[in-house]
Amino acid sequence: MNTTPSTTETNGIVKKVSHGPVTIDKLYKSDYQKKGTQSVQLRQLVTTDATYPSVQPKTGGLFSTEEFGIEGQEFTSTEQRIAWVDVPEDVDAAAVQTRLDSMPQKGIMKVLSNRPILSANQKNAVERQVTELDTFANSQVVRYPDTHPQAGQLILDKSGKIQYRVNSFEPVLAKDTHDMRTPEPEDYYASEALAEELEMAVGGSVGVSQNQVI
Repeated sequence: MNTTPSTTETNGIVKKVSHGPVTIDKLYKSDYQKKGTQSVQLRQLVTTDATYPSVQPKTGGLFSTEEFGIEGQEFTSTEQRIAWVDVPEDVDAAAVQTRLDSMPQKGIMKVLSNRPILSANQKNAVERQVTELDTFANSQVVRYPDTHPQAGQLILDKSGKIQYRVNSFEPVLAKDTHDMRTPEPEDYYASEALAEELEMAVGGSVGVSQNQVI
């Protein structure tokens, strides 16, 4: 594995997240490539082992669930995380791999928010009206995968709001997930199309944020 597995416990649910090596898929130039750069597509396998207790004692934080000796159900899930990074246009895959090998704590972090997650270049493109914020919203919104019975439908956060996700390459992976979601019911962005979907999903009216740059 690329990094030491991290273990967390929330409400008696123990999760261990392991990150595999970061590999190179390809080097390429996009239609909107910045001068002097090319892009590298990176990939990392992330494995999550979760244990759900059959009984959840009220520990109050004094003892961990494991210390009660309660057997739980174990589940394992995997995901392929993909991230894109700009590199100098004159380097090849071997040079990129050498740079990756020099970063033993690297990884691809999951980023979650109730608003589209934009890089500086993406914000600039929206401000200059090269593209629209809704384009990023529609591509980043979290939906059920094709293998799920609710394939294609929105996955709302625990506050019943639309959520967005991107992956970010980190030279030093300090944490698996950067969560910027908020509990405020009106703090989210939705394009007109997503607002209609949300209204159908929750059976209520939806207000659409007018903030164009986050």
